[in-house]
Amino acid sequence: MSELSTTKEAGHLESACYICGGQGADSRDHVIPNCFFKSSRPANLLTLRAHYTCHNRFDEEYARCILSGLGSGGSIVAQDLWNSETKRSFERNGSLRNSVRTSLLRKIDLISPAGLIIDQTPAIRIERDRFYPLMRKIVQGMYFHHTGELLPPNFRSAWNLNALLELSGDRRQMLEASRFGLVYPDIFGCRYLVITEESANASVWWPCFYRDVVLRCYVPPRHLWSPLAL
Repeated sequence: MSELSTTKEAGHLESACYICGGQGADSRDHVIPNCFFKSSRPANLLTLRAHYTCHNRFDEEYARCILSGLGSGGSIVAQDLWNSETKRSFERNGSLRNSVRTSLLRKIDLISPAGLIIDQTPAIRIERDRFYPLMRKIVQGMYFHHTGELLPPNFRSAWNLNALLELSGDRRQMLEASRFGLVYPDIFGCRYLVITEESANASVWWPCFYRDVVLRCYVPPRHLWSPLAL
């Protein structure tokens, strides 16, 4: 590749929106939303260029309610958010409050990889159309930050919200082979693995919120993508 073409490619990425991939990004977006932090935010929060209309459409408040609620049992930060910002969100937004309340489940079974019920725990039925688009955007940001390449908005992904329960066999081996990514102590951390086979890239991402809430996102090679992908 010539120096000229390399320069053009770099310029293309500098002006591209990391969410939609289009040119003319007119703002910068916090990849990990501001509202996930307490008021004393780190000075090095990751921001990337994006169209305002692209990054302003995600339901960050709903995702914060879910994550701070799930993480409040083991994280002081999540407890503080649940008792302050999340509480205020419920007070001013009756629709949000009712949505989360009706989603609460008293108990669900925790099932081991071998299919055994090992415990029961309170849980919440997540509204996928409100929660996962933001999680996908975070993976797009992590992908660009760690690889220097854009992950298009139509990428296919497979998710597990209880990733800590599946750490056996091949999935444990993948996690052990992964690298540490961006970390904000007590708020967010990420491990990732990029797999290259016959010039086709796949990747696995483990974003962790408030110490205990660990998701797993698998992005298969592009030839397996579908317009109907999550």
